[in-house]
Amino acid sequence: MLPEERPLIEKELKMLGIIHVAMMGGIFIFALIITLVDVFREGPPPVPQSFPVFQILVPVYGLMMIIAGNLVYKKLISSIPSEISIQEKMMKYRTFSLVQYAMLESAALFSLVVFFLTKDLLSFIVAGVILLAFFFSRPSTEKCSADLRL
Repeated sequence: MLPEERPLIEKELKMLGIIHVAMMGGIFIFALIITLVDVFREGPPPVPQSFPVFQILVPVYGLMMIIAGNLVYKKLISSIPSEISIQEKMMKYRTFSLVQYAMLESAALFSLVVFFLTKDLLSFIVAGVILLAFFFSRPSTEKCSADLRL
């Protein structure tokens, strides 16, 4: 990485970091809200006949999105040509990172909605695992340099 490229990379990573924190925060706040609503909710308990489907679907979908997000991200990052400018590389890096984040976010939100509907704790735990995977996918200068071969 050239010294004159460093400010641009840091600026882009700061912006991507803000987006990353906002997406993680959205998932966390949604989890907090549905947990509070669930605690204070009155009414009939959820119908248990739909539980077995969700007990399989939620972990499988969560695991698929974690693995697929990483695979898609790595495949897209490896397709970036080395001869393009640093601005173009960073634009593609941001786009491909957002694709990965969206895949993780969709699985986390799905798990939380299933938890809200079924009160199945497994769905909440899966959402927590996905949130942890989301946390470890955060952008950093070292990760960006390694991924873009700078």
